[in-house]
Amino acid sequence: DFGRLKNRLAFTLSDVNRDNFANPAAIAPDFFSRGRSERFEYRGDWSLNETIRAVVGAEHERSRFNDGFLDTGVNVTSGYVQLVLNPFSRLTLTGGVRLDDHETWGSDTTFSANAAWRPTDNLVVRAAYGEGFKAPTLYQLYSFYGDPTLKPERAQSWEVGVEQWLLDRRVRLGLTGWQRRTRSQIDFDLFFFRYNNIARSRGKGIEAEIELRPTDRFSLSAIYSYSDSEGRQDNEATYHRLLRRPVHSLNLAMDWNAYGKVKLGADVKLVGDSIDGFGGSERLDGFALAAVRASAPLGHGLELYGRVENIFDTTYQTVAGYKAYGRNAHIGVRMKF
Repeated sequence: DFGRLKNRLAFTLSDVNRDNFANPAAIAPDFFSRGRSERFEYRGDWSLNETIRAVVGAEHERSRFNDGFLDTGVNVTSGYVQLVLNPFSRLTLTGGVRLDDHETWGSDTTFSANAAWRPTDNLVVRAAYGEGFKAPTLYQLYSFYGDPTLKPERAQSWEVGVEQWLLDRRVRLGLTGWQRRTRSQIDFDLFFFRYNNIARSRGKGIEAEIELRPTDRFSLSAIYSYSDSEGRQDNEATYHRLLRRPVHSLNLAMDWNAYGKVKLGADVKLVGDSIDGFGGSERLDGFALAAVRASAPLGHGLELYGRVENIFDTTYQTVAGYKAYGRNAHIGVRMKF
């Protein structure tokens, strides 16, 4: 940090080696894929005064792909500027612009704007507009299932919402409505069995949330989501429901700051039915998943954490013909200094 200017530098590395065997007794994989990405990032947060704050950043990502037949890569360089204004204490306005320079697709500029108004200490009204740009991944372009003629996705989204605190801020209620329109959405064509673009898609929905804090150390929350997503090709006159997108979902969470700095939590996720298969011919049943998590300090900036997901070993599918993970456990150590 340098006075009013706070700086952040980050480097992220992801390296994936995947071998796929059709027969458990096979010695060699039927096919494999190798992926690697390296991401460099800088972000500066400058508070000019109590009214104006500027956030600037630059990113560079290098990606590689190898499936045994093709070894290729791509670079993306991005920059962004965001301005946060507080013209008076109960109003915050935010505007941003981002430039992505893709090695293959060239440059694309996207914009965003947000407003948050607090008419009282316990009420917030929000509105937001955003644009998105997403280039196809190397796997979507060049794998056995890829299509090198894929186009990037471009999207526009709007949302409005309200949050209300009650009972000395022990209860929080939230309601948000959203709408999104996308051109050239990247999807998977089950007729040709490869990735393709959906010419136009649109979605709308609502999200309702409630959070309860009976004590300072214990909280309960529930989020219900309704999502209606549909798309069409240029040669189609009507929109049809998009595959693998449940209309209803509910997420429940419990968090408890137990003894000392030990934290315990549990989550339950309920997902409604969806459709899959060519033309929506298959139905995917809804499912319920439960998880538990915990973390504890070890001292000297170290924290031990762990979680168990799908604790009841539920069998479910989010894509027809592909079983999802059963019960699985994760453990790790975080270091903060």
